[in-house]
Amino acid sequence: MAGSDGTVIREATLIDADALGLIHRIGLQAAVPWGMPPTALVLSAGDRAAEWREWLKARATTRNGGQAIVADSMHGPVGFICVAPGHPPGVPEHWLISHFTVLGAHQKQGLGRQLLKAALEKVARGRGVRADLFVPSGAPWAAVVEHMGGLPGGAEPLVRAGMSFMAERYSFSVLSA
Repeated sequence: MAGSDGTVIREATLIDADALGLIHRIGLQAAVPWGMPPTALVLSAGDRAAEWREWLKARATTRNGGQAIVADSMHGPVGFICVAPGHPPGVPEHWLISHFTVLGAHQKQGLGRQLLKAALEKVARGRGVRADLFVPSGAPWAAVVEHMGGLPGGAEPLVRAGMSFMAERYSFSVLSA
C-alpha cells in the first residue's frame, strides 16, 4: 500500500531493526509526560534495535503470527505498528496492537491511519475478532485513536517489561476474512 508521497506500508524486515529501535525510543520518550515511567528510557535506541533484531529473527523462524508493519518513506521507516495474537494469553481471537508510532515530521499525512488499517487487516487474516490498543492515560494522541474507530474501554494499570503505568484501552472490532 503506497501513500501519495511515495511512502509504502509494508511488513518490517530484519534490515529495519535499527530504525525500529530509534522510532520505539522516540515513542517512549513522547509517552513519559503522560505516565510512562522514565525508566523506559534506560535502554538506548541501539539497545532497542538489538531487541527488535532478535524479535524479527524469531518471527522469521517461528511464524508466531505477530507482525511489525512499517511506513517506509524514500529515506527509510518513519513509523511503525505491531500486532500479535493471543491477548490475553490463551484467547487467540483477541489481538494486541502496540508500538503505534509515527515520527512527528510525518504526522498528519494519513500514515497512522494506513498503519492501523494494515494491522487490522492482519488481525482479520489471522481470524481475530477484536484488537486492543493501549494509550497512556491523558495522552493527546488518544483522540486520534478514537477518531480511527477505537472504542474507549476505560483506564487500567498496564505492566510492560517490569514497568507499570495507567493506560486507556481502545478496542477495535474486526470482521475476520
